[in-house]
Amino acid sequence: MVCSANVCRSPAMAIGFATAAREGGVRVDVVSAGRLAQPGAMICAVTAETVGVDERSRQAATEHRAQRLSAELIESARLILGATREERAAVAVMSPRSRSRVFTIAEAVALGETAAERRFAPASGDVDEFVAALNAHRGRLPVTDRRVGPGRQSPWRRAPADPLDLPDAHGSRLAEHTRRVREAVRLSERLVALMAPTN
Repeated sequence: MVCSANVCRSPAMAIGFATAAREGGVRVDVVSAGRLAQPGAMICAVTAETVGVDERSRQAATEHRAQRLSAELIESARLILGATREERAAVAVMSPRSRSRVFTIAEAVALGETAAERRFAPASGDVDEFVAALNAHRGRLPVTDRRVGPGRQSPWRRAPADPLDLPDAHGSRLAEHTRRVREAVRLSERLVALMAPTN
């Protein structure tokens, strides 16, 4: 799991994924990192409170310390999930061989759902098989036109967020920050549900 500082989105993704994997019978080790992380930084308070749904999750949040993304971490991972396309690109640049294994988390969910609809995704709990199914379905997602027509874009308005990105809300209003952390957990849980064994 990769984000920018490894104190908010990626630890939320990792804790949510690990919790769902335990419950869903998916055997996997989950690690998070940040491409701009300050090593040793603690998880942010909003994330710690939001993900702390049980004792194990609370302990994981308490023990979390940020680490910097490295080529070694990338090479050791069977599946790499970035919060945004920016992190996805950073991973691919650091390790070109990882391209078939790196997705944004929202992209992985969308690809997993597409593969499942086509009865192509093996819901067996096997991470390597699932990653192969995701990679085989690249290019099958609908293209979203995010451009704004002439005269409709105000200079003070932000461009709409990419639907395949999980934007950074660290430092935003509490409600928005909490919503994004919950979204990170929800996406992680949905991804595990798509890969978990069905029998």
